[in-house]
Amino acid sequence: MEPRKILLIDDNPEIHMMMRIILRQNGFQMVSAYNGEDGLEKIPEENPDLIILDYMMPKVSGKQVFETFISEERFKDFWHIPVLMLTARRENKIQKQKLLQKGLYGYLTKPFGMRELVEIIESSLEKAQEFHQQMDLYKVTKEAKDFLEKLIASIPDAIFIIDQQYKVTYFKGCHSNILKYDGADILNKDFRKIIFSEDNKPFNPAFWEGGVENLRKEAFLINSEGEKIPVYITVTSMKNQNNERIGSLIVATDISDLKELQQELIKREKLAVFMETAIAVNHEINNPLAPILGNTQILLRDQDKLDALSVKRLKTIERNAQRIYKITQKLREIKEPVSTDYVGETRMLDLKESAK
Repeated sequence: MEPRKILLIDDNPEIHMMMRIILRQNGFQMVSAYNGEDGLEKIPEENPDLIILDYMMPKVSGKQVFETFISEERFKDFWHIPVLMLTARRENKIQKQKLLQKGLYGYLTKPFGMRELVEIIESSLEKAQEFHQQMDLYKVTKEAKDFLEKLIASIPDAIFIIDQQYKVTYFKGCHSNILKYDGADILNKDFRKIIFSEDNKPFNPAFWEGGVENLRKEAFLINSEGEKIPVYITVTSMKNQNNERIGSLIVATDISDLKELQQELIKREKLAVFMETAIAVNHEINNPLAPILGNTQILLRDQDKLDALSVKRLKTIERNAQRIYKITQKLREIKEPVSTDYVGETRMLDLKESAK
């Protein structure tokens, strides 16, 4: 493991000599800069683990060096380096406090002993390491939070969190905004007013007392216009660290398209059954109808041999047989069954409309 590197920026060569000996004896490597400008140049060149600045230097003071370091973009990648300031007791306390507020790690007052120097360096390095670990943790946490927020935002479902009083404490609307509410309108709303379930189990406190952890079922969300939207809900019990139930997480998936598809399939199945029935009726009627109509027409060819009453009756049979035949033909032309009122609440098939 390479020794930790300390950059000393001080115009006094004797301070450099003394600190080099102390630091080397305690396992550190020291890099020297004898003025502020040289020190600023060496920060990116050496990338030290810690910087020690003398407060009082000619031309560019330690204060100016520190303020340049923390403000200029060229040092952005090195802002994590802790900085200590060497001062005399007579330095302005208010000014020293301002530098601490700007990020200075601490002061070392001259004259100082070897143990005092090593202790403040070790303490500052440990403090910097803890700070950077916290920052790394914060960064990872923020990235995870941003990822989860993007993930939640990409989910097409509606997500609710409700408390024990069924008040909505969190809401993320689905992409299609089926509820037609603003997020602010949903928060603190009684969830039971925007959900309809025939048995209402998920919203009955007694239901959860049996240790049920989650529930999946179909229900309806009621939007701001009073419309019922079919959804598939997953209700998960939320508990605190004492395993006490504190509310529910509810994910609602819009199944309107699925329900429409189911209705269309049912409609097609009904149409298929109806058409099969129509074909069967057509077949069963036409089988006896054909000989009835055919024999009637044969008899009418010799109507001059028949009395007037018989001819009239045969023509009536022919006319009605042809009417029945036309009805069977209309049954074949049905595209979609359309009913119409018949008597009272009874309805009948409208052959004309069904063939359009």
